[in-house]
Amino acid sequence: MQPVKQPNGLKNDAQYLEEAIFVDSFFAHSPYLETSNFVDFYFKKYNRIPENIEALAYDTAQIITGVLNNTEVKTRAQFVSALNKVENYKGVTGKTYFDSNRVAQKTAFVLRIRDGKLEQVK
Repeated sequence: MQPVKQPNGLKNDAQYLEEAIFVDSFFAHSPYLETSNFVDFYFKKYNRIPENIEALAYDTAQIITGVLNNTEVKTRAQFVSALNKVENYKGVTGKTYFDSNRVAQKTAFVLRIRDGKLEQVK
């Protein structure tokens, strides 16, 4: 896997950001197996590291495909019901489930800057 390019802020003013903690929806250097496999596959296919939008789109497609592959799902109502039953889908962007309002709830990637580099906090 190719190294992730660090944002410009880390190059220019790293001393001011040292030990800063923040969250994101995706981190290409995550130790999660699903994430690292996806990043490796994506890089081989497109010769670049995937960004948040590609990772979120991949997980969305995987969730929808999984629901549609259920032979018992034949109507829109059944699709919505099956989608609402998705619990702890373990994808490239972490775990996902849907709340009672049908809003996706995701586990955020907690990141920190240490020695001028991004790392995932466990």
